[in-house]
Amino acid sequence: VVAGAPLRTLLTQLAKGTCIEGPLVVVPYRIGEAFFLKPEADSVTVIFPMNFQDASDATMACTFLAEFVEARRQTALSTAPSCSYTKGAPLELSQAQGGLGGIPNGGYVVFVLSKRHVCDSPGQGGVGSRLEGAVWRLLSFYAFVNYHIKCSKAHMHTRMRKRTEGLLQVLNRAKPDIVKEKKKADGRSFSRQGL
Repeated sequence: VVAGAPLRTLLTQLAKGTCIEGPLVVVPYRIGEAFFLKPEADSVTVIFPMNFQDASDATMACTFLAEFVEARRQTALSTAPSCSYTKGAPLELSQAQGGLGGIPNGGYVVFVLSKRHVCDSPGQGGVGSRLEGAVWRLLSFYAFVNYHIKCSKAHMHTRMRKRTEGLLQVLNRAKPDIVKEKKKADGRSFSRQGL
């Protein structure tokens, strides 16, 4: 099964105006991971459970996803699909609680796409570049999030290394100078006294 086929089918139906309310569709994405589609008459809801193997990735993802949702509030992004982020399961998943396999450690991201997000022009009811773009962006959402988390971790590590180097320089400058004792030819030491 091609992972994008159910998503593309539902979004094509949405674009043509033939989408009807239906049951929750489970789309396997990776082994043990899936995302969910909930068709409605005027929209398609896409739900991504965000699972991360590393606890630090999950923590960073929570912050990143909260900021991702907040960015939607900017006026330049006002036409973007509705997006929400929750730690608990959204209401649309109430039907599938048995098949979830546990609560993801990164929460859930929910996108709601309407006809205007998949049609190139208001009167068009066919397949176009917007539909293809929407399918591609949704299918690559996991990779998008993972990429940004890895970049954030790399940026933080670089900043920590620079900060550590700066602190080591300060510590090295703070070391007291060691006074070497001068020795005479017979092995006795002396120190010069000021007048």
